[in-house]
Amino acid sequence: MGPPPDSSADPEPVAAEASLEAAAPTRRAPGLDGLITATFALAGFGFGLQRLFDNSFLWHLRTGELILDSGGIPRVDPYSFTASGTSWVDQSWLVQVAYAALDRTVGPWGIRLLGAVAGALLMVLLFRLALRFAGETWRAAGLTLVAVLTIRELWTVRPLAFGLVAFVGLVWIVEVRESWVRRHVVVVLPVLFWLWVNAHGSFALGFVYLLLHFVGNWWDGHRPWDGEDRRLLIAAGISSVVVFVTPLGYRLALFPLRVLDRGDMFRQVTEWASPDFREPAGMVFGLWLAVLVVVMARGRHRVSRRDLLVTLPFVLLALWARRNVAVAPIVTLPIAARAVAVPRRLRSPLAPVPAWAFACVLAVAAVVLTTNAAAEDDFDLEFYPVEAVDHLDEEGLLGSNVFTTDSWAGYLIWRSWPDQLVYMDDRVDMYPREVFDDYNEVSDVGEGWSDVLDRRDIEVVVWPTERALNQVLEVSPQWTLAYEDDTARVYEREPDEREPDERGEAADR
Repeated sequence: MGPPPDSSADPEPVAAEASLEAAAPTRRAPGLDGLITATFALAGFGFGLQRLFDNSFLWHLRTGELILDSGGIPRVDPYSFTASGTSWVDQSWLVQVAYAALDRTVGPWGIRLLGAVAGALLMVLLFRLALRFAGETWRAAGLTLVAVLTIRELWTVRPLAFGLVAFVGLVWIVEVRESWVRRHVVVVLPVLFWLWVNAHGSFALGFVYLLLHFVGNWWDGHRPWDGEDRRLLIAAGISSVVVFVTPLGYRLALFPLRVLDRGDMFRQVTEWASPDFREPAGMVFGLWLAVLVVVMARGRHRVSRRDLLVTLPFVLLALWARRNVAVAPIVTLPIAARAVAVPRRLRSPLAPVPAWAFACVLAVAAVVLTTNAAAEDDFDLEFYPVEAVDHLDEEGLLGSNVFTTDSWAGYLIWRSWPDQLVYMDDRVDMYPREVFDDYNEVSDVGEGWSDVLDRRDIEVVVWPTERALNQVLEVSPQWTLAYEDDTARVYEREPDEREPDERGEAADR
């Protein structure tokens, strides 16, 4: 046989040229996938960097300080005069400690940065997950965009945010079988669930997701104890034990059952109500549902029974309660991406100049975003009765039995506890039913509103200016308007309208 066609070529110059190319430093321009990943990271960073305002966050921060000061997690309610001493499962103690530690070492800015990192991590993981299964950048980006807009409507720097990040981590472990976390699942999954159970009660939905995955795969002919799911099944079993090994023991692991037991109470809380598709948050969720239905019905690939079994319960959970709306896109994003998947092809690299220019724009945007955020006040208290509580302080009324909204009670706890206790805040899982019912009777101006205020020995009412309760308090001889601004009104009980035994005690003193 003759020599190969190129045998006459001198190999030495070619080898020397290749050696020079290998030795010369090269800077590859960022690719499209990397730039879009960075864009999602910047968007998530910006969402998470928002000012601190959520009423639940405020009492979470106060509780973290209480834990650091006392050296222990509270087991009973410390914040109210209506349920003092009632058993309380502080389901988010780990996040609360992180809040307080950052606040004391870095200040509130540290908490905002923590939220920003969580937001960036969430969005990057979602996009890379969609990209892995869709196989094409713009398909993955489009699906991720709708998903993150749905999640964005519920995003605040509160423990739920870290529950969502944990959920994305769980989806990665289950869906991406060749990933590092899946290869080390027997260690990684129990650690994830231990952190999750101490951060937020949504860990229970993680177990629901795992159960649906195993049953769905079995339905598709893949038994969980055989093949690739075997190690995942073992890790899930270990995790189901680990969640009981916490500072609060079985009470924390069984906490989600408390929600089921109080479903009638939770349904009266805004975030536990069904989504309203006439509101922006409901509209975005409706868009995600439409996208999901279309890609599953008309996509290039048939949806497996496993994917259907996982999708339907989480969509129904989102339709049941708006706080679950953020979970549904996380679970269903890889399913939607698989339905529209195309073979992964090598993409032609972007031209260096526009690629580096776009990277520089992102870098400048990140600097400007961070700088502007750092110049703001860390707390946004615009919708809280700041001046009204100033009035209580100036008039020596802090420490009175104050009736206010459950959301404003979170502000009172953060600002004035332990000097001021509250009637009821938004810990619906903890308060006795009669406290909850009495609160609704007054806030809804029911027939017995005045009797409740008398029976609960309410001395001061701090109420939003535009709400109906003001109308009956204004004409009641028992109450006097003591302060008013655009946000709140303060009513004080007339001294002569106190209970007779109280007037007698006052006279004796």
